[in-house]
Amino acid sequence: MTGPLDSHTVSQEPKRIATWRRLLELLVFVALSTLLVFVLSTTALVLYTQGTAGTGDVTVVIPVGSSELISDGENVLDVPPVWAFSTDDTLTLDNRDLVEHTLGDQSVAANQSLVIVMDVPSDRDLPTTLHPLGIVTVSVEPSGYDFSLIAYPTFAFGISVGIIVYVGFSIARAMGRHDDEDWVDR
Repeated sequence: MTGPLDSHTVSQEPKRIATWRRLLELLVFVALSTLLVFVLSTTALVLYTQGTAGTGDVTVVIPVGSSELISDGENVLDVPPVWAFSTDDTLTLDNRDLVEHTLGDQSVAANQSLVIVMDVPSDRDLPTTLHPLGIVTVSVEPSGYDFSLIAYPTFAFGISVGIIVYVGFSIARAMGRHDDEDWVDR
């Protein structure tokens, strides 16, 4: 009596996977891991930088007599010791005092206004006549989404994680080709 399997020869050799399929699997693993790292890096960047934007457009009105009060140690202008801005923010100094006031190398004469555009990211200690300490730290951070902060982790870690996962997958698949009884001591 012959069965349906008698007409076909069943090969006991393990199946070989075509090179193009392995390459396709590698590309899929690398693409998915890179996408995952991109999403995680973007989420971390958004959460980390949330609420750190600058103050926008700031106008400081310097009233008459401010220079005497500042020299006496009063912070009549409420200027913080660390002033945070984002790029493209503006600082307007409206000097109504009788003397000139300075912030770094910028100065505003009596009864004049000065507009300072914060266009270059930096973190500088500037001498000033606007604060009783005589110095203020002006911190200008990039505004908006800065892709360069996540480019390295996305590509370096995404590609390497994809390759590592692919190698692990390939090893697991190769181990699955043999019968489990081959691994048991008798």
